[in-house]
Amino acid sequence: MAMLMIPSKVSSHVRFLLMEFNDSDYHSLAQEICEFFDYGVETSICVLKTCFTFWKEGHTNRLQIENVVSLVLKRVLEMPYFATLLSCALQGFEVTPEFVTAFHSDASTSDSFMQILSCHQSSDKLQFVPNPFPSVGLHEADVFRSMDLNSLDAILTETAKETSVGDLIEELGYGFTSDASLCKEILSLFLPLTEAAISRILVVVVRTYAGLKDNYDAFLTFSSSLGCCTPTELHTPKSWNVDILFETIKQLAPGTIWPTVIENLDHEGFDIPNMEAFLFFMMVVRNICKDPFPLHAICSFVWKNMEGQLSFLKHAVLAPPEIFTFVHSTRKLLPMDIDEQLALSNHAWRSLDLLDVLCQLAESGHAVSVRSLLQYPLVHCPRTLLLGMTHIETACNIIQREVVSDLLPLMIKNTQDIGFVLNLWQLNREFVIWGLLDAQNLGPDSMLRIIDIFHELKILSSVINSVPLSLGIKLAILASQRGFLEIESWLSKCIFLYKDVLFEECLKVIKDIHFQKSKDIFSKQFRSTDLMSDLCLDATSFLLNALKPHTNVITSRQLFEELEKVHEAVLNIGTFVAAAERKDNPIEAPPSEVQDKIYFIMNNVSAANVESKGKEFSEILSIQYYPWFAQYMVIKRVSTEQQFHDLYLKFLDKVNSQQLYKEIVQASYENCKVLLGSALIKSDSEERSLLKNLGSWLGKVTIGRNRVLRACEIDPKSLIIDAYEKGLLIAILPFTAKVLESCQSSIAYQPPNPWTMPILGLLSEIYSMPNLKMNLKFEIEIFFKNIGVNIKSVKPTSLLKNRNREIDGNPDFRNKDVGMAQGSRPQMIDEFKSENISPQNHVELPTNAGIHYAGVHSKLLPQATMLFSEWCQICSHPGENDASRTRHVLHLYQSGLLKGDDKTESFFRILTEYSIAHCISSRETNSGALQSTQEVLEPSFIAIDIYAKLVFSILDYFREQEFSCKSFLLSKIVTVIVRSILKDADDEKTPLYPRPYFRLFINLLLDLSSWDHITDSENYQVLVVFANAFHALQPLKIPAFSLAWLELVSHRSFMLKLLSLNGQKGWPYAQHLLVGLLQFLEPFLRSAELSGPVYLLYKGTLEVLLMLLHEYPEFLCGYHFTFCNVIPPSCVQMRNIILGAYPRNMRVPDPSTPNLMIDRLPQIVEAPCILSEIDALLKQKRMKSHLDEYLSMRQHDFSFLNGLKHNLLFRNSEADSAGTRYNVPLVNALVLYVGLQAIQQLQADVSESRSNAHTAAMQMFKALSCELDAEGLYLLLSAIANQLGHPNRHTHYFSYIMLYLFFESDQEIIKEQVTRVLLERLTVKGPHPWGLVFTVTELTKNPRYGFREQGFIRCAPGIEEVFESVASSEAGVNT
Repeated sequence: MAMLMIPSKVSSHVRFLLMEFNDSDYHSLAQEICEFFDYGVETSICVLKTCFTFWKEGHTNRLQIENVVSLVLKRVLEMPYFATLLSCALQGFEVTPEFVTAFHSDASTSDSFMQILSCHQSSDKLQFVPNPFPSVGLHEADVFRSMDLNSLDAILTETAKETSVGDLIEELGYGFTSDASLCKEILSLFLPLTEAAISRILVVVVRTYAGLKDNYDAFLTFSSSLGCCTPTELHTPKSWNVDILFETIKQLAPGTIWPTVIENLDHEGFDIPNMEAFLFFMMVVRNICKDPFPLHAICSFVWKNMEGQLSFLKHAVLAPPEIFTFVHSTRKLLPMDIDEQLALSNHAWRSLDLLDVLCQLAESGHAVSVRSLLQYPLVHCPRTLLLGMTHIETACNIIQREVVSDLLPLMIKNTQDIGFVLNLWQLNREFVIWGLLDAQNLGPDSMLRIIDIFHELKILSSVINSVPLSLGIKLAILASQRGFLEIESWLSKCIFLYKDVLFEECLKVIKDIHFQKSKDIFSKQFRSTDLMSDLCLDATSFLLNALKPHTNVITSRQLFEELEKVHEAVLNIGTFVAAAERKDNPIEAPPSEVQDKIYFIMNNVSAANVESKGKEFSEILSIQYYPWFAQYMVIKRVSTEQQFHDLYLKFLDKVNSQQLYKEIVQASYENCKVLLGSALIKSDSEERSLLKNLGSWLGKVTIGRNRVLRACEIDPKSLIIDAYEKGLLIAILPFTAKVLESCQSSIAYQPPNPWTMPILGLLSEIYSMPNLKMNLKFEIEIFFKNIGVNIKSVKPTSLLKNRNREIDGNPDFRNKDVGMAQGSRPQMIDEFKSENISPQNHVELPTNAGIHYAGVHSKLLPQATMLFSEWCQICSHPGENDASRTRHVLHLYQSGLLKGDDKTESFFRILTEYSIAHCISSRETNSGALQSTQEVLEPSFIAIDIYAKLVFSILDYFREQEFSCKSFLLSKIVTVIVRSILKDADDEKTPLYPRPYFRLFINLLLDLSSWDHITDSENYQVLVVFANAFHALQPLKIPAFSLAWLELVSHRSFMLKLLSLNGQKGWPYAQHLLVGLLQFLEPFLRSAELSGPVYLLYKGTLEVLLMLLHEYPEFLCGYHFTFCNVIPPSCVQMRNIILGAYPRNMRVPDPSTPNLMIDRLPQIVEAPCILSEIDALLKQKRMKSHLDEYLSMRQHDFSFLNGLKHNLLFRNSEADSAGTRYNVPLVNALVLYVGLQAIQQLQADVSESRSNAHTAAMQMFKALSCELDAEGLYLLLSAIANQLGHPNRHTHYFSYIMLYLFFESDQEIIKEQVTRVLLERLTVKGPHPWGLVFTVTELTKNPRYGFREQGFIRCAPGIEEVFESVASSEAGVNT
């Protein structure tokens, strides 16, 4: 029981304590005063009023007294009845601006503090004090902003009244409605009662309808303070008397529009915690409003209080129809499904308004709650929900996609829902397509079911053409197999529309299906049943054959080659399958689940887990299925994965099954014989590659394990002799060489074994034959090297001496003697011309390309030409690349051409100039043909492509050596190319033709970017080589190469890889390249001369900057200062792109939000990353030391400012070339450097710093704005605007500077120039920098700046409209 205290004595005692306070410990004093709060409400009011009065008297230790009162006030705000205490304590007390400034920060935890102050406001005016940083008076600017920056009158707003009446009612408790007269008297204090205020009262009543803490004493105290007579016979109520409350409201506000009250429920604090509260709410609403519940108030838009809106909807959709119904929705579905009527009794899920707002809420961060809410209709009325969702379209369609993904597959399975699916398709095609993408997961039968359904509905063709291309291809394959679609006709139309993209997607589908390397569900379904397996083989072959006639339209070399490889690989594995089908006794396959386990084991086996995988394999696969596994192993693994042969052998060792090993060997023999008997091995390089791989495997499982190579199965000697006669050495010789390579590690077969030596003699005989193709010679050389035998030590046999071989079409021998007469071209070029080169690239190589090799050794020219000819032949057989390329590169290395000396440089110079000359020669030839054919013929890039492939192969060979060697050699080669370009550019007789050089560089970039397992350091070395090369070729040095240069620099294989290097190591190189580009464009942009190629270069530059804005915005942020220095002031859009960048992990608020508290944003305390050297130019002009001295002085020396304008001017000669009298980069450097110094010292929160650097900066900006002429002022303000980027410490400061100059200046020219700088940056096409939009919004919306009253605005009112329209269009863009 609290001790009875007399208020007057308490007041005297508190006053005594304050007067005796000696600055010792104000915490102890405040604590002692706060102890009086335990003696009841009246005593507490007296204590608080005494503290306020004593502070106001202005004693000598007022600052210390202020600290005491602040702590007391803080304690009051923690009390449950603080509103009552404050209201009573402030009775008769004058609330001055000084009082607000002293105590508002301590009360910031409660909005009601400011609302209570509003009821006691004075009429004194408050002066705005600029304070841009949260570290110094964080909330001060916010309070004055909310006061409209003019007076405390603005605090008394409708919102304050609405909030305070609700809070007061809650604090007074149920006693507030215990007596009608008291209720009316208290509510009269808040007249007029608006619909919004009544809505707040309604929310409080519903939220606290039961269980509110007993506040009856507070109610009685408050009533007494108002002079109200409280009936003594009143009992403590246990709930609200809603009849008294709302009858009183009707009396005080008879014109209340009750639907509007419902519309105002969207505010903080509205919440329906449970169904009981919802029922209570609806009971109240029915009593006060006789009209139907205004559904638009909860379903037509997303509330600001989204949690409150969801809390209402969550209970509304489950309420019985007599309590709540959605039948009055403006948009709703018609009744359709009798079975679902019971679940639709309150019509919730027929309401399209409800579905729309739920989908919007889900995309506003409440997807989990919405998904939970939709569980009921998903189960009880799925068709209604699915049909309703087809009518809803939102920004991301998240919930709609999830619903169709869950429900459409079920509809497809149900034969009774075919008509319903057609209805969905007609209503919303995109909706059905989402479901189809997920329906692929249903298995093989469902995919065919989809085809049948849409065929039956006569919309199959429309569906195939509407779905994404990859799914369309899959559906087209199945439809063609069903006989529902002419796939050749469909492909022809698609090729016309999609060109290379179609071929790329077809390749992905074929690989997924045929090679089973993808986890795509489409490939799984083809493996599920025998029917589907047959469809797989038929479909892929069928699709490839349909594509084959159209390959001439492919523009990508890599895509063409890949299609060729896949086509051959499919046919080759088809050879294996066809042979297996001809067997009399089919192989028994294990169940599908066992197959999947085996596939998983083989996909994941490695040297580290081979033992455990072998044991797991033995436990899964029984012996009866060993023949099946042997066929799978040989066909699908061994034939295509030569690099894993040794791993597979270790795996078989761990399995340790003689029976399995026997089956593997037998399967190897059988499939080798299948390929040896194929007619394709003579012409098909992919089939030869498979045969070669099988030869290597066969040798390892027989000879390599000291097992007999059965002559009845494979006899190498007989094979070679037969191949010699039939022209099959091109296939048989590599095969037998691979079989016999294992002799080197075999105890039984190692030379001089009598079985092995005759075969070596036969190979020696072939090697010595004239006119043998070089690739076969190399094959034999490599074989002898691998088994450690000198070919010269082996006596050739004479087994072939009297045997005849085919002449016509024999790929093993040249048909004429080879001569290298001086001045004649190599015979190898003629051979190369006759090989299988893609038709669109086949152009005859020039006999005399007019190449001049000054200073090159006479013997090197024919040697280089011969070697290049041999390389051309190797490239004519794509299947021979892997082996033949290595042999050729090894030969170059052994010839001493790759040592990195002068000979190396000469060699690559010859090849570079030769390939360039070939391209130019073909162009001249084609140009001559144009006179008769009138067709546009492209130059031939075949020599360029082949040369690039040679360079890549050479570098690829060095990958296994020391990487520095490769980097050094790459640098040598690229330097040769650069010098060749520079030489051609200097030729005054012939203009530079950049296309062959562009093609060469792009090939190298693409090839080198394909390397796997390359470290970041190695990647850095490669990219730096190209960066240095491109810097040497920049537009300032070779204007004719500009467009090609820009495309190279911006290519993803270079620019994005350069920027993605660890530690931002590549960023300085990218910055130098972009600066060089902008420096070249600068004079054209300044004079607006953007015709022809310069316009294309400018347009391309914008595209590059937009790409960087999307991919690496941090790069643009870091170097924005450097880039802005080389962009003319007139290039507003280009500069906006750079300044509009913000870090990818940053979530920025809408900058155009009215009254946005910028100093409360979490990003504002962070400093941006600036990678440019800001003070370099200041040092160069010897200004930095003087500037630092000026910024650090307590008494600022205005002599520095007096000479500053002169220091910013160019000399006359420099001004003429720059097009301006002002040194723009120096102005930019000055502005940013001074700002940074001020920001750093302001952040330190040191009073001396605040009085030095910040004050000096403000004086400098203000002085310059007054002294500079119109041009200089514009450049100064532009330099400030260049720092209005994403939300950060610098943007905050410079926005403040810009607004400060506008506000403080009494010269209209300054205000007009500020407007001009902001306006011209805002009116161009976006993106617009965040800080720019924020500054414009603050300038135009904040009445403090009087923007609308400016003379130049009144003269041209359209300016303000432009500001507002553009700023409003930015709303939401940056969020």
